[in-house]
Amino acid sequence: MTTHRVDLLDRSRVDELVRTTKPQWVFHLAAQIDVRYSVEHPDGDAAAYVTRGVSSVMWRYRARVRVHAPAQSVTERVPPAWVVEAIDERTCAVDAGADTPHMLAVYLGALDCDFDVTEPPELVDHLRKLAGRYRRATPPCG
Repeated sequence: MTTHRVDLLDRSRVDELVRTTKPQWVFHLAAQIDVRYSVEHPDGDAAAYVTRGVSSVMWRYRARVRVHAPAQSVTERVPPAWVVEAIDERTCAVDAGADTPHMLAVYLGALDCDFDVTEPPELVDHLRKLAGRYRRATPPCG
C-alpha cells in the first residue's frame, strides 16, 4: 500500500494524483472537529469530495445515465467511484465511467436494469452495436 499526503481542498493536486496513480481504493484518515457539520451537509465531507474527484478523472469515457431502479439497489451494483443520486423512489441518475465506450456499455448492461443514455455519442453507438449483436445471437420469436 502506498500513502500520499494531500490537501483535499487542492482540487488540481487531487486530480493529478488520481490521474497518475489510478488508485483502486482511497482512504481518508482525517477527522472533522465538528460532527454537526457532517450531519447537516452529508455531501460536503472529505470522503464525498474525494469520491467525486476520483470518479471525474479516473476514466476516459463518462456518462450520466438514468437508471430505472431505486438508488439504493443500484448503489449496491456499481463501483464505489460511480456516483448514484435518487431522482424518485423508482429511478436514479448514475455518473458512470470506464476506459472505453465498449466497457462502459458492458458495465451498464451488467446492472440488469433498464436505463437511458443520450450521450456521449461513442457510448450510444456502442450500445446500438451491442443491441444488434445480442439480437442476432438469439433466434427469432414465433
